[in-house]
Amino acid sequence: MTAAIVTGSSRGIGRAVALELAGRGMDVVVHYHEAEGAARDVVASIQAMGAGAALVRGDVADPRTAGRLAAKAVKTFGGIDVLVNNAGAYPRKKVDDITIEEWRRAVEVNLSSAFYVSRACIPHLRRAERGRIVNVSSVLARTGSGQGAHYAAAKAGLIGLTRSLARELGPDGITVNAVCPGMILTDIMRVYPEEERARRAAQVPLRRLGTPEDVAKVVAYLVFDANYVTGSTIDVNGGQHMG
Repeated sequence: MTAAIVTGSSRGIGRAVALELAGRGMDVVVHYHEAEGAARDVVASIQAMGAGAALVRGDVADPRTAGRLAAKAVKTFGGIDVLVNNAGAYPRKKVDDITIEEWRRAVEVNLSSAFYVSRACIPHLRRAERGRIVNVSSVLARTGSGQGAHYAAAKAGLIGLTRSLARELGPDGITVNAVCPGMILTDIMRVYPEEERARRAAQVPLRRLGTPEDVAKVVAYLVFDANYVTGSTIDVNGGQHMG
């Protein structure tokens, strides 16, 4: 395997995944929407490892971005072996306060985008020796959310998309799996005071928040080692949710 696309890879989990794959010898298409400086830093880090990197800006809720991502990978690296649908956004709102447009936007960014990019990449993944798709869902897809029903519903839908694609693409030798991160120390979590982060960590059986690298290593397992695993969802939450 040589080339991967990682959506939303300018920071957080996406950044860690891009660097993990590059560290294992893969060329990576780095995608971002707004954080250009951070995305360029990821590209520089990948190139410093000796791997190839390309940069694509775009809103994943726009189906045209999916086509541009696939075209960039094929033009730059000659094909697509791995797709990691990581891009997402967690808007916190109670149901009574969610507008119709906010609902639609959450579903587009967190669910529809994975469909758009997967559909654009599948013809190229079929030509790969063994194609891989990994979708980044959330623990809230398992538990629901008291302040983000639109996000939790979209991420739950992503698990259904994962299973459906796994059934459809299995005969082509393509595996499709998902990961459900729990409380991960990303920019979203860093806005909380230290005391709040400590309180949340105390709720986790492993007594710590996860890191983006914790998730990236599970993604890498699904990419490189899990040859007979497809349609599965792996929880990466320190025991926060078991089920």
